[in-house]
Formats: sequence, C-alpha cells, structure tokens
Amino acid sequence: MIKIITKSYINRKCRRALKNINTGLDFPVAVSMVKKVLVFLPKDLQLLEEANSLTQQLRQTYNSWTVDIFDVDKLKKEDYNRFKAPNHKIVENLKDGNYNLVIDLNKQFNLTSAYLAVMTGAPYRINMDAAGSSFFNIQYSTSHNNNENSNYNHLLSHLLKLFPKN
Repeated sequence: MIKIITKSYINRKCRRALKNINTGLDFPVAVSMVKKVLVFLPKDLQLLEEANSLTQQLRQTYNSWTVDIFDVDKLKKEDYNRFKAPNHKIVENLKDGNYNLVIDLNKQFNLTSAYLAVMTGAPYRINMDAAGSSFFNIQYSTSHNNNENSNYNHLLSHLLKLFPKN
C-alpha cells in the first residue's frame, strides 16, 4: 500500500514540476549551455566502478562542466518524508544546484532517482531504461551490449554527439 501512495505522490509532484521545465529539445546543444551535471550512481553495486569511471571521463572530456554525483543509497531514513519520498530539504538542495543535465546510470528504473532528476529542474534528463520515459526526456538503451563498461563508454560517445565539443 505504501508503494502505491509513494508512486502516486511522486507522479503528482513530477507532473507539476515538469510543467515548469522547458520541454523543447534541439540537438546538438552547445557545450557552453551546460554548466552543471548531476550523475545518479546505479544501485547495482557491480556497476559502481564503471559509473565512477564514466564520471571521471565526463570531467576530463567536458572540463568546463561541473560534474556532481549522487547516491540515493546514501539517503538516511530522516531524508524521506511521510510518503517515503525524498524530503523537501533534499529536493531543495538539488534544485539549488542549478543542474542543466542529469544522467541516471541505473539500468533498471529507480523511482527515487527519477523523482529527484525531475525535481532538479534540469532541462536535459537522461536515463538507461525506457520505463522512466515520463520522468526523462532522453533515453539511452544499453540492451545492445551486456558489458556495462562498454555501455557507459557508448553513452559518452552519444553525449559527444548531443553536446559536441567545438
């Protein structure tokens, strides 16, 4: 029952937040249009090393970007509200980050990271699972290859097409 309430709460909050986010996407996007990037680490512990590697590659490739990481597994019980969603303080801290791009590295949909991705207000939100299509506006499929490191490297090459360096 609590999962249904949580999902309903999050969907309602996200619908409201998405109305305030510019939905028109034109690619390629000038690198200078992105200043801050938030990367959600995957919940799958076996993917953490590859995710950290991708984050480092992003920082090296796009040295004008500030790339932050967020691990939803590090949230404590007091970081959640009565609806079992991240509380107002967590959401406001992420909003204050003024992120332009959010990348969720979870290969399976994660409601918490999807919710937080929307609540950042970032105009570009990328995920790895089509199940989160209502929360994200760019989907990247990793189903073509089972090697996670290769998948994340492919993601970097796709980012270079979406956000080319001049």
